[in-house]
Amino acid sequence: MFKIVAITAVICALSIPGLAADRCDLLAARIAQKAGMTVEPRTPGNFIPMTQPDGDYGAYLECKGSRGITLHAMSPPHPPEQWFRFIAQAASVLANQDAVYKAAKKCQAEAEQTADGFADLRSITCSKDGDNLEVFIPVAPAHGD
Repeated sequence: MFKIVAITAVICALSIPGLAADRCDLLAARIAQKAGMTVEPRTPGNFIPMTQPDGDYGAYLECKGSRGITLHAMSPPHPPEQWFRFIAQAASVLANQDAVYKAAKKCQAEAEQTADGFADLRSITCSKDGDNLEVFIPVAPAHGD
């Protein structure tokens, strides 16, 4: 039933002038559905926020950044195990869920060992800011991008 509603929403967005859904909109809808989030309107800076209605976590897609489309998520202080499972589930639209989970954990460990709190593992980049961890997961370009 939820898939029918999501597909209907995309079709409606495509049929309203000026609201044509692009690849970033479609990915945001898939990620939000997978992780139980709600897609918020795209910001003027070309980000699509996604939030959990009754949860503590959220993420956003950067639609036209220097790395192309990128999934971003900021952890709460001292990221709990549940947050790593959340980001892996959200990113499972883009890559294998277990691989994302392991990469996020490895990225955190490497960032904690650097003076600037930054780690780049190619498939995932993270930055430690105090007790928080921000992850960046680039989306593979579509054919022709």
